Amino acid sequence: MKRERSHHFVFSLLKHLSSALYPPRCPICEKIPPKGFFICSSCYASISFVQQPFCYSCGKPLETKEQELCFDCCRTPKSFTRGFSLAVYNEITKPSLSAIKYKNRRQHLNFYIQETITVYGPLFHSLHLDAVLSIPIHPKRMKKRGFNQASLFASAMGKHLNVPFYDSVIIRTINTLPQKALSPEKRLENLQRAFSLHPELKDSFLPFQRVLLIDDIYTTGATMEAVTRLLKQAGVSEVYIFSICIGKGC
Repeated sequence: MKRERSHHFVFSLLKHLSSALYPPRCPICEKIPPKGFFICSSCYASISFVQQPFCYSCGKPLETKEQELCFDCCRTPKSFTRGFSLAVYNEITKPSLSAIKYKNRRQHLNFYIQETITVYGPLFHSLHLDAVLSIPIHPKRMKKRGFNQASLFASAMGKHLNVPFYDSVIIRTINTLPQKALSPEKRLENLQRAFSLHPELKDSFLPFQRVLLIDDIYTTGATMEAVTRLLKQAGVSEVYIFSICIGKGC
């Protein structure tokens, strides 16, 4: 018993020292926010959070309440059931997400996780999800970066929702190059070949009917669409998607 208490004390002490040496940084300005917060109040106010009206399909913010779908979803209907997002991908949030991905600022995810739970937690609970998944990255990128920001986020969401998070069901088999110059149709065509289901986990995954698929950024939606089609081919009935940030609709 004394040894257990001793170990608990040491763990608590190390955790306290770690927080003191490496205090949380604001995900926007990277300064130390007030104690007990993950973000500065002024930086929080600068973020454009997604609010109504937004596209009923993908979740992109819309200009008028008369619209139900963004132009992209009107032109190309999506296979996923509904999409949701936390904030608009713009000059404020882009550097923050880039720092997570390329500068190993994984601690910035704490703010986005906390805010997502506050805003969408009750809604996600009401969906009666069977699984939480994330968009995978190619093993070469994983080896170079050391982590997948979408997986870290999805794992935290799964724990909060008390829904299993599966990190290896979807695998990325092709390391696709940047596709900015390609048309939406070409992007989707490329990405449909880039993903597959893990052969050893496929059968155990088939009973799942409702899943939440998570990624960090939604722009054209080609990645989410490609993986959604893969999941539906495997027998999933409803795929809900969530991205931390999303581009604007029109």
